[in-house]
Amino acid sequence: ICDVQFNKPIVGRRSIQQSRSSSQLSCCDNNLCNDIDRLHGQVQSTMQTTTVHVSTSTTRTTTSSSGPPTECADVASDKDGVYTIIPKGSSQEISVFCIMRGGNKWTVIQRRINGKEDFYRSWSDYKSGFGTVQTEYWLGNDNVHLISANGDHDLSVYVEDFNGLHAYANYSHFLIGDESTKYLLDITGYVGDAGDGLHDGNGMKFSTKDSDNDINSGNCAHDRHAGWWFRSCDYANLNGRYNDTHGAEREREREREREREREREREYYFRKTKHHDSKKNRQKHGQQR
Repeated sequence: ICDVQFNKPIVGRRSIQQSRSSSQLSCCDNNLCNDIDRLHGQVQSTMQTTTVHVSTSTTRTTTSSSGPPTECADVASDKDGVYTIIPKGSSQEISVFCIMRGGNKWTVIQRRINGKEDFYRSWSDYKSGFGTVQTEYWLGNDNVHLISANGDHDLSVYVEDFNGLHAYANYSHFLIGDESTKYLLDITGYVGDAGDGLHDGNGMKFSTKDSDNDINSGNCAHDRHAGWWFRSCDYANLNGRYNDTHGAEREREREREREREREREREYYFRKTKHHDSKKNRQKHGQQR
């Protein structure tokens, strides 16, 4: 989402002082936009690019230069980019993409931009994280837990579909439990125009293809081809198949038209060949006109 006045993406939570009218907002950076099959109502998995950002919802003191930042909120720089952090409670350095906007510093926990990264992963993959920070990745449920548990946090999701429609969903409270809770989701305080697609996952455990924790009789993670906080399969799934539904249908129609054209060419060829054959046969049997 972009502030038209300054042509800068806005990813910070909107306090009273930071609020802008919808007429001032438009999408200006595909790397900060996420697409879904239905922007209003139930959020589905058809995506072009996605990013999900988490930020502290209270003022924090920046970590001193002698200590590593624990999340993007602690990074001294005000420039977007890849930074190294050590989440509080961990001893392992990890790379994250940070987005800095209007005094808010957001840690990107999920991003998809081209569909090249496979998000149909195992429990261990989602636990540790996967992908490439510069392009597509999942930060890892252990890391997301440690970051979200270190103070109060907002979550922002910005979405764009393949037709250029865009919307956003902000949540004033975001927290996931540790692995012993199966990364139980606690999310409230929705504001936005994308529809409150994540509320269905509130209070749900994380599910993957090899760890089914939804309430559906089947395995939503398997059916929806993703790891997510599924309840009964049919709401938000930002990690599902990367798929341009409308573009794929247009391509199928173009292929059908190409096939019809090939059929016409074959039909013409067969008719022409048959005509020549019959003429040759008539010549052979002395049946000239």
